[in-house]
Amino acid sequence: MLIRSDLAAAREFLRARFDHGESIAFLAFAGPEPMGFAHLYPSWSSTALARVFVLNDVFVHPSGRRAGVGSGLLDAVERYAWAQGAVRISLNVTHDNVFGQALYAKKGWTRDTEFYPYHRLPVAI
Repeated sequence: MLIRSDLAAAREFLRARFDHGESIAFLAFAGPEPMGFAHLYPSWSSTALARVFVLNDVFVHPSGRRAGVGSGLLDAVERYAWAQGAVRISLNVTHDNVFGQALYAKKGWTRDTEFYPYHRLPVAI
C-alpha cells in the first residue's frame, strides 16, 4: 500500500476534499494544542438505500492517548453521521493496533464477521 509523507501534497489533497464537500475533519484540542483528528468521508449504500460514512483516518497524539481524546473524536463523528441520517460508519484498523481495536469495541463498534475487505492496488510498472 502506498503511504506518503509529503506535507505539501497532503495539504493540497485535503484542501481539495474540503473544497468539494468530499470529507469532514474533526479536530481535538487540549487548550491551544492539537491532540488528534478524525477524517470522515461520506458515501452511499445502494443496498441500504441510505447514507453511510467511511472513517478513514483517526490519529491521537501520544500525549492524548488513554486520556479520552480518541473517545471524544468517535463521539463527534457518530453525532455528525447520525444527524445526517447515516445507517453505518465503517472503518478499517490494522491487526496490530490493539489499542484502537479496544477503543472501538468499548465504544460499541463491532468487528465485521460477514464481509472480508478486499483491495485492488495498481500494478507497478
